[in-house]
Amino acid sequence: MKKTTKISSRLHIKTLADLNLNDPFFNSLKGDYEGFESWVKRNPSRECYVHERIETGDIEGLLVLKEENETFPDITPIPEWESALKVCTFKIDGHNTRLGQLFVQLILKKQVMSNLRYSYLTILPTHPELVSLVERYGFYKCGQITHTGENVYVKDLEITRGHPILDYPRFHIEGKRFFVLGIYPEYHTKMFSISKLSNESPDVIDDLPYTNSITKVYVCKMSGIQNLKSGDILFIRRTKGYAPAYYTACVTSVCTVLEIRKATSFASFEEYYNYTSPYNLFTEEELRKYHDNNSYAVKMVYNAALNKRPTNGQVIEILGGNPDYWGLFEINEAQARELMNLGGIHERLIIN
Repeated sequence: MKKTTKISSRLHIKTLADLNLNDPFFNSLKGDYEGFESWVKRNPSRECYVHERIETGDIEGLLVLKEENETFPDITPIPEWESALKVCTFKIDGHNTRLGQLFVQLILKKQVMSNLRYSYLTILPTHPELVSLVERYGFYKCGQITHTGENVYVKDLEITRGHPILDYPRFHIEGKRFFVLGIYPEYHTKMFSISKLSNESPDVIDDLPYTNSITKVYVCKMSGIQNLKSGDILFIRRTKGYAPAYYTACVTSVCTVLEIRKATSFASFEEYYNYTSPYNLFTEEELRKYHDNNSYAVKMVYNAALNKRPTNGQVIEILGGNPDYWGLFEINEAQARELMNLGGIHERLIIN
């Protein structure tokens, strides 16, 4: 029986046996990598992420991962790793940067959850766009596969660069400020897809640019939002559903603020729209309602989803009472650590 898990409206976990190798999507893979078809047939039960066009069902992205516990003699110079997450296949049709970011999220989430220090992939020099993508998120060239001409790029989670994007998905907490930001349910899951609740259907996730991107922009008029600054840590709180907030509102995600700008600081609405539109879910008409002196755009890195979701009731226990304003409130480092511990944040994600 074929094994298929639907993650979103367009992203599925399948096995290699499910793939139709006659699909034109695979032509370049068969051309670049001799023996690709035989490799697929030798590993029929291996899982893969398949991203499909919603209109036709055609494949537009494929990601195959494998945990390796072995030596790596094909790489020159031979690395010192004893184990690593190998990205066996990473292919996207066209130049879909946001889908590329989604695949980077999936790679690094798997690396963290597998408690692996390293992940790596091999890239032919003929694919500079992929090189640029992975280097942006902290992968660096460490060697070469001599007989194929592929360069090897590795992500070492113990190397920190001091920048939220290069260090992604890890985040710094020493000397930082911490805030909890409330977002309505209808916006939350569309922006923070990996943080969707277990009882939400995968069909609510439409795989739009702001859904897949690692960088997010949240636009609002919320009181106190203007006090945020670069480097602040944001805990994203999904506000209540139909039941009382004490039980249903919950903290789902951790983000790092990159930048905050007043809506009217842009030279024109067009500049404001171009800054926000790749990363937020508002239409142009909706965004015009947030183009005034009371509105701000918060650009952030979406670091991680919490494995457990602390409710409002648990937040109240941590704080020792209700905050003055549930929309946005500051917490101290001890409270932030307690919230992370309660949420089951993997310790490898935290840079002390």
